[in-house]
Amino acid sequence: MSATPASAAPQIPTAEEYTTWLKSLDNTQATATASAFNALSVSNKDKFLRYLVDEEVLRAFAVASASDPGTTVLADGDVVIEVDEGAAPDPASSVEGVSLRGSAGGWSCWYNVKQKILGVTITRLNFKQWYHSTSTKVDKVYNASASHTNYNVGVSISHEPEEQWISGAGNALAYVTWHGSIIYKGFGVNIDKRHHLRCDETGFRYSYLKNV
Repeated sequence: MSATPASAAPQIPTAEEYTTWLKSLDNTQATATASAFNALSVSNKDKFLRYLVDEEVLRAFAVASASDPGTTVLADGDVVIEVDEGAAPDPASSVEGVSLRGSAGGWSCWYNVKQKILGVTITRLNFKQWYHSTSTKVDKVYNASASHTNYNVGVSISHEPEEQWISGAGNALAYVTWHGSIIYKGFGVNIDKRHHLRCDETGFRYSYLKNV
Protein backbone atom coordinates (compact mmCIF):
# COMPACT_ATOMS: atom_id res chain seq x y z
CA MET A 1 0.00 0.00 0.00
CA SER A 2 1.10 3.58 -0.48
CA ALA A 3 0.89 6.36 2.03
CA THR A 4 1.06 10.13 1.63
CA PRO A 5 1.11 12.11 4.88
CA ALA A 6 -0.41 15.55 5.26
CA SER A 7 1.94 18.40 6.12
CA ALA A 8 0.44 19.09 9.54
CA ALA A 9 1.76 17.23 12.57
CA PRO A 10 -0.65 14.75 14.13
CA GLN A 11 -2.31 15.40 17.46
CA ILE A 12 -1.87 12.48 19.84
CA PRO A 13 -5.09 11.06 21.32
CA THR A 14 -5.40 10.92 25.07
CA ALA A 15 -5.91 7.67 26.97
CA GLU A 16 -9.46 8.75 27.81
CA GLU A 17 -10.25 9.55 24.18
CA TYR A 18 -8.92 6.19 23.05
CA THR A 19 -10.76 4.08 25.62
CA THR A 20 -13.98 6.06 25.09
CA TRP A 21 -13.73 5.40 21.35
CA LEU A 22 -13.14 1.68 21.92
CA LYS A 23 -16.18 1.56 24.21
CA SER A 24 -18.32 3.20 21.51
CA LEU A 25 -17.54 0.28 19.15
CA ASP A 26 -19.52 -1.96 21.51
CA ASN A 27 -17.99 -5.35 20.71
CA THR A 28 -16.04 -7.94 22.67
CA GLN A 29 -12.79 -7.51 20.74
CA ALA A 30 -12.80 -3.77 21.33
CA THR A 31 -13.42 -4.40 25.03
CA ALA A 32 -10.49 -6.83 25.11
CA THR A 33 -8.30 -4.25 23.36
CA ALA A 34 -9.27 -1.63 25.95
CA SER A 35 -8.37 -4.06 28.74
CA ALA A 36 -4.99 -4.79 27.16
CA PHE A 37 -4.32 -1.06 26.76
CA ASN A 38 -5.33 -0.31 30.36
CA ALA A 39 -2.98 -3.03 31.58
CA LEU A 40 0.01 -1.16 30.14
CA SER A 41 2.19 0.99 32.36
CA VAL A 42 1.69 4.76 32.24
CA SER A 43 4.84 5.23 30.14
CA ASN A 44 3.84 2.46 27.73
CA LYS A 45 0.36 3.95 27.36
CA ASP A 46 2.00 7.21 26.30
CA LYS A 47 4.17 5.38 23.76
CA PHE A 48 1.21 3.35 22.50
CA LEU A 49 -0.87 6.48 21.81
CA ARG A 50 2.03 8.12 19.98
CA TYR A 51 2.48 5.05 17.78
CA LEU A 52 -1.18 5.20 16.73
CA VAL A 53 -0.50 8.40 14.77
CA ASP A 54 3.22 7.94 14.09
CA GLU A 55 4.02 8.47 10.41
CA GLU A 56 6.72 5.78 10.32
CA VAL A 57 4.43 3.21 11.93
CA LEU A 58 1.55 3.99 9.56
CA ARG A 59 3.83 3.92 6.53
CA ALA A 60 5.42 0.63 7.64
CA PHE A 61 1.99 -1.00 7.88
CA ALA A 62 1.15 0.25 4.39
CA VAL A 63 4.41 -1.13 2.97
CA ALA A 64 4.27 -4.46 4.84
CA SER A 65 0.72 -5.06 3.59
CA ALA A 66 2.11 -5.29 0.07
CA SER A 67 5.12 -7.41 0.99
CA ASP A 68 6.05 -11.08 1.09
CA PRO A 69 5.36 -13.14 4.24
CA GLY A 70 7.47 -12.24 7.23
CA THR A 71 7.73 -9.98 10.24
CA THR A 72 8.57 -6.27 10.32
CA VAL A 73 9.81 -4.95 13.66
CA LEU A 74 9.97 -1.26 14.54
CA ALA A 75 10.85 0.84 17.57
CA ASP A 76 12.98 -1.82 19.26
CA GLY A 77 10.16 -4.34 19.10
CA ASP A 78 7.34 -2.07 20.28
CA VAL A 79 5.64 -2.36 16.88
CA VAL A 80 5.39 -5.70 15.05
CA ILE A 81 3.74 -6.29 11.66
CA GLU A 82 3.20 -9.91 10.58
CA VAL A 83 2.32 -11.07 7.06
CA ASP A 84 1.07 -14.62 6.57
CA GLU A 85 -0.04 -16.43 3.40
CA GLY A 86 -0.78 -20.03 2.52
CA ALA A 87 -3.24 -22.68 1.40
CA ALA A 88 -4.74 -25.91 2.68
CA PRO A 89 -7.05 -28.63 1.39
CA ASP A 90 -10.65 -28.40 2.57
CA PRO A 91 -11.01 -31.21 5.14
CA ALA A 92 -14.55 -31.90 3.96
CA SER A 93 -13.37 -32.87 0.49
CA SER A 94 -9.77 -33.99 1.01
CA VAL A 95 -8.77 -37.63 0.72
CA GLU A 96 -6.73 -39.17 3.51
CA GLY A 97 -3.29 -40.22 2.37
CA VAL A 98 -3.26 -38.05 -0.77
CA SER A 99 -0.30 -35.71 -1.15
CA LEU A 100 -1.21 -32.13 -0.19
CA ARG A 101 0.35 -30.57 -3.27
CA GLY A 102 -1.40 -31.34 -6.54
CA SER A 103 -4.28 -33.21 -4.91
CA ALA A 104 -7.83 -32.95 -6.22
CA GLY A 105 -10.58 -31.61 -4.01
CA GLY A 106 -11.60 -28.47 -2.18
CA TRP A 107 -9.02 -25.84 -1.25
CA SER A 108 -8.75 -22.54 0.54
CA CYS A 109 -5.93 -20.02 0.30
CA TRP A 110 -5.34 -16.77 2.17
CA TYR A 111 -3.25 -13.66 2.81
CA ASN A 112 -3.33 -11.97 6.24
CA VAL A 113 -1.65 -8.91 7.75
CA LYS A 114 -1.57 -8.12 11.49
CA GLN A 115 -0.13 -5.14 13.36
CA LYS A 116 0.65 -5.17 17.09
CA ILE A 117 1.67 -2.23 19.24
CA LEU A 118 3.28 -3.16 22.57
CA GLY A 119 1.75 -6.61 22.23
CA VAL A 120 -1.78 -5.33 21.56
CA THR A 121 -3.27 -6.28 18.16
CA ILE A 122 -4.49 -3.08 16.52
CA THR A 123 -5.17 -3.80 12.86
CA ARG A 124 -5.80 -6.93 10.77
CA LEU A 125 -6.48 -7.38 7.06
CA ASN A 126 -7.71 -10.82 5.97
CA PHE A 127 -8.33 -12.05 2.43
CA LYS A 128 -9.32 -15.63 1.58
CA GLN A 129 -10.84 -17.66 -1.23
CA TRP A 130 -12.31 -21.16 -1.60
CA TYR A 131 -12.22 -23.28 -4.75
CA HIS A 132 -12.07 -26.81 -6.15
CA SER A 133 -9.34 -28.33 -8.29
CA THR A 134 -8.56 -31.48 -10.22
CA SER A 135 -5.00 -32.75 -9.96
CA THR A 136 -4.01 -30.39 -12.79
CA LYS A 137 -6.20 -27.27 -12.66
CA VAL A 138 -8.89 -25.33 -10.84
CA ASP A 139 -12.31 -26.32 -12.13
CA LYS A 140 -14.64 -24.47 -9.72
CA VAL A 141 -14.53 -21.30 -7.63
CA TYR A 142 -16.84 -20.99 -4.63
CA ASN A 143 -16.31 -17.78 -2.73
CA ALA A 144 -13.88 -15.02 -1.76
CA SER A 145 -14.00 -13.09 1.49
CA ALA A 146 -12.23 -10.01 2.83
CA SER A 147 -12.46 -8.69 6.36
CA HIS A 148 -10.62 -6.36 8.68
CA THR A 149 -10.26 -5.55 12.33
CA ASN A 150 -9.24 -2.02 13.27
CA TYR A 151 -8.67 -0.59 16.75
CA ASN A 152 -6.69 2.48 15.75
CA VAL A 153 -8.76 5.56 16.58
CA GLY A 154 -7.31 7.44 13.60
CA VAL A 155 -7.93 4.78 10.96
CA SER A 156 -10.99 4.01 8.86
CA ILE A 157 -10.86 0.91 6.60
CA SER A 158 -13.45 -0.37 4.14
CA HIS A 159 -13.52 -2.57 1.05
CA GLU A 160 -15.57 -3.13 -2.07
CA PRO A 161 -17.26 -6.48 -2.77
CA GLU A 162 -14.87 -9.29 -3.66
CA GLU A 163 -14.70 -10.83 -7.13
CA GLN A 164 -13.52 -14.33 -8.07
CA TRP A 165 -13.06 -16.27 -11.33
CA ILE A 166 -10.99 -18.95 -13.07
CA SER A 167 -8.15 -17.75 -15.28
CA GLY A 168 -7.32 -19.11 -18.70
CA ALA A 169 -4.39 -20.92 -17.10
CA GLY A 170 -6.71 -22.76 -14.71
CA ASN A 171 -5.97 -20.71 -11.59
CA ALA A 172 -8.41 -19.40 -8.99
CA LEU A 173 -8.21 -15.60 -9.01
CA ALA A 174 -9.84 -13.21 -6.56
CA TYR A 175 -9.50 -9.56 -5.74
CA VAL A 176 -10.77 -7.01 -3.27
CA THR A 177 -10.31 -3.24 -3.29
CA TRP A 178 -9.24 -1.82 0.08
CA HIS A 179 -9.95 1.80 0.98
CA GLY A 180 -8.26 3.37 3.97
CA SER A 181 -8.45 6.81 5.49
CA ILE A 182 -5.88 7.33 8.20
CA ILE A 183 -6.74 10.74 9.59
CA TYR A 184 -6.42 12.07 13.10
CA LYS A 185 -6.60 15.78 13.89
CA GLY A 186 -4.39 17.25 11.22
CA PHE A 187 -2.63 14.15 9.91
CA GLY A 188 -3.72 12.18 6.85
CA VAL A 189 -2.72 9.05 4.95
CA ASN A 190 -4.85 7.68 2.11
CA ILE A 191 -4.81 4.04 1.00
CA ASP A 192 -6.56 2.75 -2.11
CA LYS A 193 -5.29 -0.61 -3.33
CA ARG A 194 -6.62 -3.57 -5.29
CA HIS A 195 -5.49 -6.83 -3.70
CA HIS A 196 -5.10 -9.81 -6.06
CA LEU A 197 -4.92 -13.39 -4.77
CA ARG A 198 -3.94 -16.25 -7.13
CA CYS A 199 -4.06 -19.97 -6.24
CA ASP A 200 -3.89 -23.20 -8.25
CA GLU A 201 -4.16 -26.98 -7.85
CA THR A 202 -0.99 -26.96 -5.72
CA GLY A 203 -2.34 -24.28 -3.38
CA PHE A 204 -1.17 -20.68 -2.93
CA ARG A 205 0.76 -19.09 -5.80
CA TYR A 206 1.11 -15.39 -5.03
CA SER A 207 -0.68 -12.16 -4.17
CA TYR A 208 0.01 -8.53 -4.87
CA LEU A 209 -1.48 -5.08 -4.40
CA LYS A 210 -1.59 -2.24 -6.93
CA ASN A 211 -2.85 1.32 -7.04
CA VAL A 212 -6.43 1.97 -8.16
